[in-house]
Amino acid sequence: MGDLDRRMLLGAAAGVAGVALVSRRARAGPLDPPSGPVSPTGRTMAQVEPRMPISPEHTPGDESATFTIRSPGSYCLTGDIVGESHRCAIKVELSTPGVVQIDMNGFTMSRGASEFLTAMTFTGAACRCLCLADGYLVGWGLDCFNVDFTDIDDVTVLGGEVGLRIRRSACIFDVEVTGVTGSGITWLRDSTATSLSLEVSDCVVRSCGAHGISVGGDFSGAAASLSIDDCDVLSCGGDGLRVSVSGFASSGGVVVVLDGVCASSCAGNGVTIEASPSQPGTVGVDCVVSLVDVDCVSNGACGVRCSNVVCDAECCVCTHNGTDGMRLENCPGCVCDCTAGWSQGDGISLSGYSGPNCLSECTDCTCVHNARGIAADGTVSCVCFEDNSLVDNSSVGMQVDGTGNLVVSNSCRGGSDPTLPPFLIAAGNMAGSVVSGPDALVISNNPNLNVVLGF
Repeated sequence: MGDLDRRMLLGAAAGVAGVALVSRRARAGPLDPPSGPVSPTGRTMAQVEPRMPISPEHTPGDESATFTIRSPGSYCLTGDIVGESHRCAIKVELSTPGVVQIDMNGFTMSRGASEFLTAMTFTGAACRCLCLADGYLVGWGLDCFNVDFTDIDDVTVLGGEVGLRIRRSACIFDVEVTGVTGSGITWLRDSTATSLSLEVSDCVVRSCGAHGISVGGDFSGAAASLSIDDCDVLSCGGDGLRVSVSGFASSGGVVVVLDGVCASSCAGNGVTIEASPSQPGTVGVDCVVSLVDVDCVSNGACGVRCSNVVCDAECCVCTHNGTDGMRLENCPGCVCDCTAGWSQGDGISLSGYSGPNCLSECTDCTCVHNARGIAADGTVSCVCFEDNSLVDNSSVGMQVDGTGNLVVSNSCRGGSDPTLPPFLIAAGNMAGSVVSGPDALVISNNPNLNVVLGF
């Protein structure tokens, strides 16, 4: 009996035993139902989660707000709200710290005649948590000032000036921001918070006048994490996604994780992540970045630009960008299995870092139809360039101007300028020999060679 047959018999036996166990433990209901009409036996939603309607009777407003929430609790909209002159839609003015939940029930808060830039304001005691779900903000944004934690789910923001602004920690799920004149989603660190996190998932930001998603501020003494996954940022006037942090202390730091992010057709870089160095001339080791499955297409500047951070990039695709596909400045780390193509500048550009503690790699990458495929300037050392494929780049396939690097097992094909060498490797590097033509066949006996195919 084969292993597969044995596994099938064991699975069938386990299934029969499970059915027998369930049948022994099952308890049938009464065969004679009670007399009288059928009536519900469970609790209503109002009993499970009582909600206060946002209305003139239950949440009366004042001269600065159409409605005012004065106590923690669960609330819901019962209709659309249109902004009035000198008033926001909802003011949260708590007498004691607490949690406020607002179910918009699919309704819209539109700016109308209001001079306020945001639909809600927060005064009084701290709002420990704001939960906002299932609705539309038209012409208005949301600035979560004085809110410890913000949870926004299934909300659409159309037009206005500020989009969504987060000051402390937040989870933002299934949100769409379109046509904001400023940045779509902004995270500005509140200086009073020492531990912060922001998670953005399944969101779309498009056609904003500034950056699509923007993170910035002085993170001195703060431990912060930023996770953005499965988000699209399209056609914004600045960068698609921009993280610019500064002011680190030894007790603080920022971790940035991007997974499944697409930035397309933005005027600036697709993705920018930069940190001020902890000390002049050093890498900003307080900021650690992971890029996985990040796609940056048809942006006006670089696809991905990272500066003064520790950066690992894996399975990223940067094509048809205005300058370099990927530009890493003063960024130790690994670039693995990435594709950079059809850029006006270099496919992958490295600069600005050298030192014995640098364990950087650029491996298994494909660079197609750029000016130079991979370019590392004279400041780069201690980097392993291995198993990269350089195809039809108009200038040099790979250029390494620094020293102390390892360059092996790379291949280069094509190029519009036959007067330029496919590999331009400075002296002082450990580089496999460059072979072409019939000699390239010996690659099977020497895997460290750098091979020129059809040049």
